[in-house]
Amino acid sequence: MPFFALDQSACRTATLENYCILQISLYCFHMNDATAVSALSALAHADRLAAFRMLVRAGPSGMASGDIAQGLSIPPTRMSFHLATLERSKLLRSWRDGRNIFYAASYDDMRQLLAFLTEDCCSGNPEICGSLGDFATTC
Repeated sequence: MPFFALDQSACRTATLENYCILQISLYCFHMNDATAVSALSALAHADRLAAFRMLVRAGPSGMASGDIAQGLSIPPTRMSFHLATLERSKLLRSWRDGRNIFYAASYDDMRQLLAFLTEDCCSGNPEICGSLGDFATTC
């Protein structure tokens, strides 16, 4: 499940008040220190980071867990453990199709994490930050 808890009218109100896209995602979705730490902790392992990056490249249709394990040369049981960790941190979503479990990156949650990390970038000096804010809103 994504981090959102507010209703759609709150998001529309935020838009009407001319908040930037990064701020809208922060107000309409509950990203806080604890959820950011959970996501970053999940990514702080080479196998999980590689799996997450593979799934980001794979797109919304995702990949079967066995294909991920094979593509990364990781034993399937170990890969399942890593994928479950990423899913608990809300960076992945999963679904069953027959005997296979598919995983895909949760792009909304990834954007929320990027927005959270760059919210206070460079103390409001956009010339220092460059295009970091643009990246977080367009990925």
